[in-house]
Amino acid sequence: MQNAIQPVRNNERIWLMDALRGLAILGIYIMNLSGFTLYNGDAPNKGVFFSPADDYVEFFSSVLLQGKFYSIFSFLFGWGVVLQLQRAGSKGLNAVSFVRRRLAIMFLLGLAHLLFLWTGDIVAFYALVGFVLIWLRNLKDNTLLITAVVLLLSPILFYFLKMHWPPASAPVNFLRDSALRLDQYVNNIQSEEEYFQKVHTMNYWESIKLNVIGVFFRFEAGPDYYQLKIRGLYATIFYAIGVAPLALAYIALFFLAARTSFGQKLFRHFEPVGKIAFTNYLLHSLIGLIVFTGVGFALDRQVGPLYYTLFAFLVFFFQILLSKLWLSRFHYGPVEWLWRSATYGRRQSMQKISEKNRGTGK
Repeated sequence: MQNAIQPVRNNERIWLMDALRGLAILGIYIMNLSGFTLYNGDAPNKGVFFSPADDYVEFFSSVLLQGKFYSIFSFLFGWGVVLQLQRAGSKGLNAVSFVRRRLAIMFLLGLAHLLFLWTGDIVAFYALVGFVLIWLRNLKDNTLLITAVVLLLSPILFYFLKMHWPPASAPVNFLRDSALRLDQYVNNIQSEEEYFQKVHTMNYWESIKLNVIGVFFRFEAGPDYYQLKIRGLYATIFYAIGVAPLALAYIALFFLAARTSFGQKLFRHFEPVGKIAFTNYLLHSLIGLIVFTGVGFALDRQVGPLYYTLFAFLVFFFQILLSKLWLSRFHYGPVEWLWRSATYGRRQSMQKISEKNRGTGK
């Protein structure tokens, strides 16, 4: 079919967007390691890889990283959806139908990640938001701006309602209560300490059962948030008004730095990681499962913010090397190849053909 849409080839990509995606992957991984390691700065017994600097690293990570790199990734996700809509439309295809199919496959891959590797998946949620993004795409600029501001501030309103109007908390309470009951029945867990012990000793099958229950709730917010205390409201306000502006500032600084020769040379190293960001994101979860749970080395609650931040940079360095090596031979990462093949309904050509073999058909 002459007008059939084809996957975006490497020479069609805007390399700086890939580099920014690679940088976002690093920031996300640093913050995710807090969940992987089950770090608790108030724990009476300090782990092997704790440091006196942990409190400072945790504070600056919360201020400078938490939520910001997810927001950058969200910006890139939205840009990618718009790009796919434009490309499909230019080929005379049903752009909305094509992007919806792409998002549906993305949701299934994210759900598989959530169930089989780590319950902190964000991909499935992005896919669901993508369906809403398609619906909003034709709104006028002023309407989009107002909608964005309302959505950014809505957590403050919802939290306030939950503090003063109990029915507003009913859905969340139902899910958490159901999850606690399921944890008792499926995983024989009746307390937070038993959950930690399970993570420390579990095998892979047990990790899957924990992830299934983890769909209903996550151990991410502090007690003030769940108990609807005033400090929880303050945290919600600061998060709502601080994350998006700082993320946009990071994006602006990134592109300003990219105008310098040093910035271009530096960001070129991030580009391969961003090109296969989905694969690298899932690789983070696989590494976290192996290193920090009973499935592997069981270093949970043994590593503090300083050392897990250094660990994140070490992993990212090797991902740069591996991504460059992989992309020297293949067009896509393994997960990207699976996503594209399922989206286009046919097996995509993955291996690059060298000039030496191009004429021989090898």
